[in-house]
Amino acid sequence: MAEETLQSEANGRGKRRRPSRPRSGRGFGAETATTLLLASAILGLSVPRCVAAFHGIPGNNSLQALYGQEAASDESVNYLISSRQLASAWLPAGSTLLEMSVGYVEAARRAGAGTPAGKAYLAEARKVLIKGLASAPADGFGWARLAYVRQALGEAPEDVLRDLQLSFETTRFDRRMMMFRLDMAFALRHLWGPEMTDLMVSQVRMAWVFDVSGVAFMSVRRGGVPFMRATLPPGPGGLDLFENIIR
Repeated sequence: MAEETLQSEANGRGKRRRPSRPRSGRGFGAETATTLLLASAILGLSVPRCVAAFHGIPGNNSLQALYGQEAASDESVNYLISSRQLASAWLPAGSTLLEMSVGYVEAARRAGAGTPAGKAYLAEARKVLIKGLASAPADGFGWARLAYVRQALGEAPEDVLRDLQLSFETTRFDRRMMMFRLDMAFALRHLWGPEMTDLMVSQVRMAWVFDVSGVAFMSVRRGGVPFMRATLPPGPGGLDLFENIIR
């Protein structure tokens, strides 16, 4: 019996697993290489964004001033343009290019849109607007700015109206460009199609709430009185008020 027990223990010891060998360094090396590649890819994506943001800082105050229709020096407008040029060299984002166009349009206004310098600024604005809107097509301000630039450069009215309609479609209403867009649209009313007409009906009714006199006098100046009479609702706050203002 004792012999059987000893034999059983001996057999058990013989069946024990041998210690596993250390893992080869090949697997560890592959995992490390993959991690490093992922880290490099992430770093490669983040660095341009950081550098672009850094280069954009000098022009931020000018941009905010122009957006708020506040005074900005010629130097600050140049800072806006140059900072966005440097930023777009690292990361040509649509928003950066559209911000650059603000500087170009303002520089053209100060130089005089009809002067050689003004036309050169407008041409640069047109170029960056087209490129920027290809990346950020939902920017209604960008489309309105492009419509203005095309008109200032003497391009086809149909192209101006197309961009203006895209502005209405992407940004239905914004008080900051309310009168600007309406005035430009009324000047092109002979080119309106059904879609543009429907857009203008809603635009006029919304604008009427905020600036009754401004909308009324603008429509008179642009020959849009018949359209206003067909668009405004009857009553003391609508058509009756309009007739009293233009009388």
